[in-house]
Amino acid sequence: MTRIASPVWRRVTLSLALLAPLLLSACGGAQAGTDQSRMCVFSTDAQAKKCKSGELAFFSPDGWGNEQLPLIVIATYCDTNRPVQFNKAGVVCTFTDKRLWLLKEAK
Repeated sequence: MTRIASPVWRRVTLSLALLAPLLLSACGGAQAGTDQSRMCVFSTDAQAKKCKSGELAFFSPDGWGNEQLPLIVIATYCDTNRPVQFNKAGVVCTFTDKRLWLLKEAK
């Protein structure tokens, strides 16, 4: 004998099916994308302080060879909740000013 779902359960199932995509999309944390039309290019701390939080940033060192330097830049200037690309030649990331206080402590 087959059971026929009651109208109440049909409504609940239909409501869940319609709401599931909305609920699941909220799990990802809606963040506005990084503005791709501008880029702050810097190679010193003084230049980096002129960058605005949330904008695309490119750290281009004056000299190469220090493999720790990109990691220091990431730790100080990059929003690590967003994608970060780096290699020995530089860093591209979304700039944040939330850790600029680290510069004062280092000196």
